[in-house]
Amino acid sequence: MRFLVQITVIIVVSRLETCGNTPRYARGISLPNKNYLSGRLYEQRFVSQRLRSGAVVAKRFYASRGITDVYWVDDGGTYREAQLKYSKTAPYISKAERAELEEYARKMPFPVYLVMKTFRQPDDWEMIR
Repeated sequence: MRFLVQITVIIVVSRLETCGNTPRYARGISLPNKNYLSGRLYEQRFVSQRLRSGAVVAKRFYASRGITDVYWVDDGGTYREAQLKYSKTAPYISKAERAELEEYARKMPFPVYLVMKTFRQPDDWEMIR
């Protein structure tokens, strides 16, 4: 009986390691935190909305490492960037981050936006100058 239990455990563990649609935690990969996930999902929705509204290209910057999170080129050929803030209660941007965004917008020849989104509320767009 003990031998049968050991074989069953080995089979179950090997199936978890090889299955492509296994949850990440079962494969030993750590999950990102909740805030990162909600922000990333909002960025993906925002990009999809831009594409549906006629943008030629719309993408997220890799891992949001820069000052802005997304960029798109509208059907008129105008390149644009946006810093997105999403929260279920009240999106927040620190004074230092806002100053950095304003400095970046002054240097760039294209429009830069700050888009604040609260859960189940419309987006609040602000053009940074």
